[in-house]
Amino acid sequence: MSTPAEINLSSKIKSITCDSFHLEKVSKKISQTIDFDQVTYEMKLNFKPDSSTQELTINSTIEIYSDISKAHYLGKINSTGVFSILNFDEIVKPLNGKFPATVIAMFLGILLSTTRGFLIMKTKGTYLEGTMLPIVNPSTFFSDDRISEK
Repeated sequence: MSTPAEINLSSKIKSITCDSFHLEKVSKKISQTIDFDQVTYEMKLNFKPDSSTQELTINSTIEIYSDISKAHYLGKINSTGVFSILNFDEIVKPLNGKFPATVIAMFLGILLSTTRGFLIMKTKGTYLEGTMLPIVNPSTFFSDDRISEK
């Protein structure tokens, strides 16, 4: 087993925004019987490294369902993180122009943690108050250790 190459990253968070939040109207019966331990989240992610701006943009769409069977759609939250990579070329050059998934995973963790906070704020006073995005290992979203810019 080979040891991963060391990556010296020089970066900063440019922005993290909650682009939209939608709470589905559900019957009072459903809203009163939601078991937060059973709430299920479906995450869709989009990664865009851009050498011309030296930025990595990550978009997340997280749909919320009442349980693992997805019997009731409860809502959706969209967020975007833009991260400046000050040494972008230095990061991609050893990988033939591809961006290391380990770096994307690190920034994805930041975006998901911030989205967790957005969800807490947006659901305050609603039937979803108390729901919590699970802690996930961002590396599980990657099958390869490099992501192409295109």
